[in-house]
Amino acid sequence: MERIANLASNFTAGEDIVLFETQGNVGIVTLNSVQTLNALSDQLFAGIAKALSAAAGDVKVKVVVLKSSVEKAFCAGANLKGMVGKKYEHQLLDVNFTKIRQVLSTFPKPIVVAVNSLALGGGFELALFGDVIVCDVNAKFGFPEIKVGLFPGLGGTLISKTIGRHRASLMIFTGENINAEEAKNLGIVQRVFNNVEETHKGAMEIANKIAKFSQYSLILAKRSIKFSANESGSLALENEAIHFASLFSMEAAKEGTTAFVEKRKPNFSDK
Repeated sequence: MERIANLASNFTAGEDIVLFETQGNVGIVTLNSVQTLNALSDQLFAGIAKALSAAAGDVKVKVVVLKSSVEKAFCAGANLKGMVGKKYEHQLLDVNFTKIRQVLSTFPKPIVVAVNSLALGGGFELALFGDVIVCDVNAKFGFPEIKVGLFPGLGGTLISKTIGRHRASLMIFTGENINAEEAKNLGIVQRVFNNVEETHKGAMEIANKIAKFSQYSLILAKRSIKFSANESGSLALENEAIHFASLFSMEAAKEGTTAFVEKRKPNFSDK
């Protein structure tokens, strides 16, 4: 949690275009830059970083929902005007670009992403940092970077782990968009809803379902899932076993198993 706070401290401003609130045990991060269609910028990065820092540091928050208030897009991707004339050393040493990647990749709690309309380029990559992705039926996903002489640089190439190298190559090499149903069939999206309102409601329902469980179990489960996605065989199994065993030193496991035996719902206090 402290790591996220330290990373977020590197950013300035941005709170006005990213909103943060809590509802029960759910933290809600809303992208709110209407004029730019939530295009990626230092200000948007700052808002996201500070919101996630607040969510990480709030012991009541067990899960985060990331969504957009902008009707036409979840996130339209990078602001290409800001890239004109940019040189290799400028991008390589772009502190904010590096920091937001670290914030998103190290955030310890589950993230449910609700995508509406467009999630393109960096916006698609932003969504992919989530643990569960839902969208409305009109959503479009894509990596158009190849069309301007670039390719996904915020973690997008890691999608090959989800959909396979050849399908990832087709998306990235052609820059073509896929629709909501295609994204669901590829395993990128887990639920497709009829409209934006239902999408946001569905994301909250999933988040509230997750939030019923022990925070420690959720955090360690996320760590194990991410580790297993990057490693295989004995290393992944050993990591899982260590995290699983560590839960037995916590009150949540005792409460959960006792409640099961007593045929009642568990009351996880996360002590």
